[in-house]
Amino acid sequence: MGNGKVKKKPKYSVLQNLAYVLPRWWKWDKKGMLTGLCRIPLVVVIPLMGILLPKAVLDCVTEGGSLARLAAVLSVFIFILCVCHMVDKYITHGQIFAIGLKNRMNYLYIWAEKVFTTDYSNIEQSKGQLQKEKAREFLRGSDSGGEAVISSFVGISGDILGLLVYAGIVASLHPLIIPFLLIIAALIFAAGQAVRRLEYRIRDESTALNQKLYYLFYTPTDFAAGKDFRLFRIGDWFGELFSVFLSEKSRLTGKNEFWWFAVNALQGILSFARDGICYFLLIKMVLEGRITAGDFTMYFGAVAGFSVWLNDIAHQTGNLSRFSMECCDYREFIEMPDMYVNDGKQTITVEEGSPVEICFEHVYFRYPDAQKDTLCDLNFIIKPGEKLALVGLNGAGKTTCIKLLCGLYHPTSGRILINGKDMAVCSRDEYYRLFSVVFQEINFLPFSIAQNVSASETDFDRDEVQKCLEQAGLWDKVKGFPKGMDTMLNRTLNEDAEELSGGEWQKLLLARALYKKGPVIILDEPTAALDPIAENELYHKYGELTKGRTSLYISHRLASTRFCDRIFFLENGSVTEMGSHEELMARNGSYAYMYEIQSHYYKKKLERGEGYEKR
Repeated sequence: MGNGKVKKKPKYSVLQNLAYVLPRWWKWDKKGMLTGLCRIPLVVVIPLMGILLPKAVLDCVTEGGSLARLAAVLSVFIFILCVCHMVDKYITHGQIFAIGLKNRMNYLYIWAEKVFTTDYSNIEQSKGQLQKEKAREFLRGSDSGGEAVISSFVGISGDILGLLVYAGIVASLHPLIIPFLLIIAALIFAAGQAVRRLEYRIRDESTALNQKLYYLFYTPTDFAAGKDFRLFRIGDWFGELFSVFLSEKSRLTGKNEFWWFAVNALQGILSFARDGICYFLLIKMVLEGRITAGDFTMYFGAVAGFSVWLNDIAHQTGNLSRFSMECCDYREFIEMPDMYVNDGKQTITVEEGSPVEICFEHVYFRYPDAQKDTLCDLNFIIKPGEKLALVGLNGAGKTTCIKLLCGLYHPTSGRILINGKDMAVCSRDEYYRLFSVVFQEINFLPFSIAQNVSASETDFDRDEVQKCLEQAGLWDKVKGFPKGMDTMLNRTLNEDAEELSGGEWQKLLLARALYKKGPVIILDEPTAALDPIAENELYHKYGELTKGRTSLYISHRLASTRFCDRIFFLENGSVTEMGSHEELMARNGSYAYMYEIQSHYYKKKLERGEGYEKR
């Protein structure tokens, strides 16, 4: 506590996490669970045969048994060992891996579903991102909790059974041996647990460093960033940052490895003392004639085996503790509550082709951990079928306003009403159906053009897809492809995929928005990468194609939104001016000032012969 950091305690214990994973294992793979459990007696029988066989052979020889009797004894033991080994190898190498992998894939599916379906506000925040990445540690690979917990549970169950069997053998030798061995094991286990607690305290810091290293390592290999890295020669900069964070990661890893070195050194010292004392006692008893040569080999093996069982239990308990910590992170992410109603019951019924009314009533919004409100007292009504523009400088709150309207966030205070119904009481996924949105970022599926337009794998209307592509001005391009609308996109996954230009991607997104037929269509600066004239033309096309819908347009280029019925000018999270383009220009306020500056800039470019029509 001296460093000011709060010590974090796992939310669930190992037993609670086992109670979480075992019923799911049974539910997902009953046959696999039974197969895994069949290995538990084999874990005990195989080494037990190893200490009983020498005793049986020596007893047979020292008692003057015949060669036939000795051969029979060996045959029985060898047969049992062969059968047990074959079954064990079949389970461990042929089944356990597949069983564990299936288990991990089920957990991965649940994790991915949570990522895709949880409230947008949960996953956009840095805290949510950190929780998501920590949960992935449970799913990383064959040695992570989601998979390896299966083999560890089977292993520790076998170890406990073996410990009980060997304890019965060792206890008959001397009553004090068992407590002595348990004390040694307890000391080793306590040291290991102390290190694991230290590991858990640095998990957040370690995960955050992994995120940074992952970003710095993979960003330079991203094809989209290739031009910047070459032209601006920023690879060395990334390399230096990578070295800084790698050094910090190495420091944490080195500290962790030192802790484990200390534990292993202590384990070696205690094990040496334990074995020396037990073997001294056995030799003494043989010399005194209290046990036979066969007994000596059995007890010798039992003492060593008892210690092995204890060590294995400590090791497997340590693994289970680590898996439990990973499971805690996984469960905390999966159980992260959604704040919005999503029961599918509360909906806003809108007839197809009918626009809606949107009302903001004294809406305030502040991002988590922010010092001030991003939106302040937004109070306006957007009429059904109205075309509205939200304009203003970067950071004025335009995109945040759209996130609220779309239901990605809810107001900190105030209400947003759709046809008079508060969005806060509507089922989230049903509410999303109201909006056809085109964001600034170009996001598409690595599937066919038709699937991208319809946002569906198979259930789509091909005639409607073609109609939307025609309306968006992209059909002439698409029909020229050998596979037409079935042409695949994204060459990373599809070797025969086609690529589109920036303007063509925008037209594809327009076709997607048209296909959805949401009563509200929103354009959140999707044309920012286009020149002003191309943007103006595309916005007018949007305006013509979205008649009969309530439409919102966001742009920092004011000339592109002159066709709108009304324009809202945002400054510092508030609507400071509203009206038509002509009304706002006549007011001679901030909108008019910004418009004149932009107009002057573009006029100068035209006078210098840099007009966009000459490109």
